[in-house]
Amino acid sequence: MYALVEKLSNEIKSFLDQRDSVALSVASTENETPVIWKILESVGEESSSELFWQFEMPFVDTRSYVESIFNSFRQRHEMVRLLQPQNGLVEWPSIPEELFGSPFQTVAQLKKLMTFSRELLPSESGFLSIWIFYPFEIKSQFEFAGFLLELLQHEFPFPWLHGLRVIFREGATDRTMSTFVDGMPRVSRIEVDFSPSAMSDAIEHEIDDESLPLARRMQGLLMSAGMDFSHRRYEQALDKYQILFKFHGLNGDRGQLACALNGIGEVQQAIGQQEAARDSFLAALIPATEGEHPAIPVLTNILINLSNWYEQHSQWPEVEQCTTELYQLGALQRNPQLKVIMLERLGSAQYQQGKQDEAIASWSASHHVAYELELKPQQPSVLKRLRDVYLEKRDFEKAKEYNEQLNELAQGGYHG
Repeated sequence: MYALVEKLSNEIKSFLDQRDSVALSVASTENETPVIWKILESVGEESSSELFWQFEMPFVDTRSYVESIFNSFRQRHEMVRLLQPQNGLVEWPSIPEELFGSPFQTVAQLKKLMTFSRELLPSESGFLSIWIFYPFEIKSQFEFAGFLLELLQHEFPFPWLHGLRVIFREGATDRTMSTFVDGMPRVSRIEVDFSPSAMSDAIEHEIDDESLPLARRMQGLLMSAGMDFSHRRYEQALDKYQILFKFHGLNGDRGQLACALNGIGEVQQAIGQQEAARDSFLAALIPATEGEHPAIPVLTNILINLSNWYEQHSQWPEVEQCTTELYQLGALQRNPQLKVIMLERLGSAQYQQGKQDEAIASWSASHHVAYELELKPQQPSVLKRLRDVYLEKRDFEKAKEYNEQLNELAQGGYHG
């Protein structure tokens, strides 16, 4: 697995270092896309000479996609501008108002926005602004290809993309984009294989490679255990997690020890050992919370498993405690989806305990966050809860208000 990741990371870095191609196509299926997205994020985090702008939102059509890019860019731009003076940094210039003058943004305006992003670089020399268009879902490969064709059109010898680089997703099973890439000058391509079979083979190779450091082979074993679990090979998964538990118990790696215990709990729950699963999840919390820098993603997964376990067993005070902590972790990680989901679950736990007013407050907060951040898929469930609880309270005006919002949302016209 590391070999696959390292190979793709190095190829992306090589593209950023060269000066012949202005764009890079990275092919992936929908299942492979999240893995590649994380690799792109990691390359961006490691870079000191490039400013990355990444857009993973679904591509439905060009107009809505460009609009969502503008909204995302503006939110990040405004956030950075607010923080810069507090940290003694020079404040970024404002986005030119003319880019927001029309009823909706066009590809031509997007080009101007990308050109403007060069002004945010520390220097015109030696720095690049990297724009990554990598939708997790593409409704029409043909229209996405058309969007990119219009975006990347340039005239030699001085393309408008000077100081910019573009990385985009190519559908691995659709020849539409391949034909487009083949016909475009100064566009490179990377073909990768992150299929389950390729990853499994790479992981097993690393586990068996005695030339690699033992810690790296153990990391491969953790991935292999996870793949066994996902394919319901529970006995193999449990054996591997127990090896990891013993190994990390000896070497003192708290984060990896917590991962092993959490994995053991997941297997135990899957095979019906409910009490043992709860005990494993609780045991995993100890190493996950120790030390000055606890492993936040690991802790999040453990608390989600515990919260699910308590909910399945109707232990509502414990659900309330877990979801409160998960909401705080969502805020810490700037994960709005987790905040919305945990606020809704918190409200449910409070409602089950007869805390109706607290439940309404939690559900209203969940609805507010989903509205403010335009998280449309998260809205129907909490709107139904608010409608129904106000019906119980016989507050028919409030119930009607939330029902109308639900109806508008079902028709595609309500966003908050």
